[in-house]
Amino acid sequence: MPARQLAVRAGAGTACLAALLWVISLPAVAEEPAADWLHTEGRWIKDRHGDIQKLYGVNTVVRLKNEKAKFEAARKQGFTTIRLMLFKNDLEKPVKDFPDQDRSGLEAIDKAVKWCQELGIRLILDHQIWGKDIEPAPTDFLTNEKQQAEWLNMWRLLVDRYKNNSTVVGIDLMNEPNGLKHKMKLPASVADPQGAWEGIAKSAIKDLKTINPKLLFIVEDFGRTNAPNGLWRDVKFLKENNGVYSSHIYYSGHKQWNPWGKAYASGDFETGKKLLGKWMDEGYAKYTAEGVPVWMGEIGFRSDDPHWQQEMTDELQLFDERGIGYALYSYAVWPWPEPFDIVDRANPGYQLTAVGQLFSAHVLELVKPAGETERPGKP
Repeated sequence: MPARQLAVRAGAGTACLAALLWVISLPAVAEEPAADWLHTEGRWIKDRHGDIQKLYGVNTVVRLKNEKAKFEAARKQGFTTIRLMLFKNDLEKPVKDFPDQDRSGLEAIDKAVKWCQELGIRLILDHQIWGKDIEPAPTDFLTNEKQQAEWLNMWRLLVDRYKNNSTVVGIDLMNEPNGLKHKMKLPASVADPQGAWEGIAKSAIKDLKTINPKLLFIVEDFGRTNAPNGLWRDVKFLKENNGVYSSHIYYSGHKQWNPWGKAYASGDFETGKKLLGKWMDEGYAKYTAEGVPVWMGEIGFRSDDPHWQQEMTDELQLFDERGIGYALYSYAVWPWPEPFDIVDRANPGYQLTAVGQLFSAHVLELVKPAGETERPGKP
C-alpha cells in the first residue's frame, strides 16, 4: 500500500507537546558568536567557508557519566563529532533504570551542548531508543499516529531548543528503523513497512525544516541485509532538503556470512579488502553518485574478532578514499560490559581500549589536534 504520511496537525499533537514542555527548566543555549551551520552541497557536507567536513566522531549516551571530562577527553583524542544517543522517555520523565545515570533530561542535553560548544565539537542528536527495552520505538509505531505525534513533538522540542546554536549541526531521526519491521513486531496492516517509515520520516523533515532549515537531516533505511531493496528510495527528497544518508556497519555482524567478512576472518586480507570496497560501492555510491552525502553513524569493532586490526585499518581507509565520514561505537562507558567499548572501563580518565587507540591514531592523522583549528573535521 502507499507510504503512510505522518498526520500531525493542529490539535493532533497538542496534548503530546504539552506533556513534553513541562520538563523545560532552562532557556535554550544561546548562539555562539560565529555560527557555523553545515549544509549539503552535492555529495559533500560543507561549512560556511565552503570547506568539506567529514564528521569523524564517536557515539555516546548523554545520560551515562555525563561530565565535561568525557567530552574533553574525546576532543583531545581527535574526535570532532559526537553522535549523542538519546532515550525519548528521558525527555519526559527520566527514570532510574541504570546506575550512575544523569536523570536531568533536557538539562543534561543542555550541558552536553555547552561543553561541545566550548570544545569545538559538533553534535548530532540521535533518537537511539524510545526507552528501556523499547528499540527503536513501540511495536505499532508504523500504524499508531499518536506515537508518531509524540515522536515528532520530541523532535520539535529539541530542534526549537537549539535552533540558535550551530553546535547542534544535525539530527538522526531514528536509529536503525529496520527494527520496526521484524516479523514479530510488524502489524499485518502494513504491507510496505519500508514505505511507511520513509513517509513518516519525510513528513517529519518537512515539518522540522520550518523550525530550523539549517540542520542536517540524517536518515537511515531498512538495511541492506534486513529487507529486499531496503535502501532509502527517495534520493531526490534528500537532495532537496539538506539530507544525509546514514548506515551502520559492524565487522562482527559480517564475519560469519558476508564474503568480505569471511575473508578477513580467514586471514585473506587482499580478498577481504577488495570485497569490502565493492560492498561499499554497491551500497553507498548510489547516493554519492546522485549528490547525497553519506555518513556512517555507527561503525564497530571488537578486539576478540579475528584480525580486527587489519579489517579496521582497511575499512577506515576505504571510507576515507570515498569521502565518507563515520562515528565509532561506543564511547558511552555503559554500566554493563559492552563488547564495542572504546573506553577502558577498568581505568579512570577515559583511557582508550585497543580499538579506541587505533581509531584515535587514525583520526588524529586526518584532523588537527584540539586547539589548532576552528573548523573541526576539515580534511
